[in-house]
Amino acid sequence: GWEDARNVDVWVDFAERVGEAFGDLVFMWNTFNEPNVYAMNGWVLGQFPPFKAGRLLAFRRVLANLGRAHHIAYD
Repeated sequence: GWEDARNVDVWVDFAERVGEAFGDLVFMWNTFNEPNVYAMNGWVLGQFPPFKAGRLLAFRRVLANLGRAHHIAYD
C-alpha cells in the first residue's frame, strides 16, 4: 500500500503504461483525486480502507508517498 515508499515506483510504472496506451485519447489527466481525503479517512478516521484509525505517522507517510508519485508522474 501507500505506506511503503517502494510502491511509488510501481504506481509510476502503471501511470506510464496508461499514458502510453491512452495518451492520444485523453485531453486532461488527474493523477490522484483528493489524496488528503483518502489518507485522512484511511489512516486517521479509519472509515476507508485500510481502516487504520489513529495512525498519524502512517498518514503522513501515505501523503508523502502520494505526493512523490504525483510529482514523478506529472511530467
